[in-house]
Amino acid sequence: MVREDGWASVGHRAVGTRPGGRWTTMDNLGAHKVQGVRQAIEAIGACGVYLPPYSPDFNPIELWWADLKRQLRTLAPGVVDDLARVVRQLRAATPFEKLAAWFRHCLSFPQLN
Repeated sequence: MVREDGWASVGHRAVGTRPGGRWTTMDNLGAHKVQGVRQAIEAIGACGVYLPPYSPDFNPIELWWADLKRQLRTLAPGVVDDLARVVRQLRAATPFEKLAAWFRHCLSFPQLN
């Protein structure tokens, strides 16, 4: 919760002293849309940019999760300790080429170019 006299510090904390411009990104969390947040950021000469609603098509982690779940169904570890161990092993064994392909796929959407 932010006190009424604390709005000025909200802008400075949100933007900080980042090099290359004074802006901050905000997701669609309700607290980011409260009256005063955007004004506090703009009051220090910065810009607040809202991210679009979550889109799994643009997130390579979703492809990793799908691949991981497919492999887990095949391996079917029986207990939680086995599950944690198997997930760590699968994560470590994921080839860099596969990770790079997932990123290329997510960046191939025309909306992002």
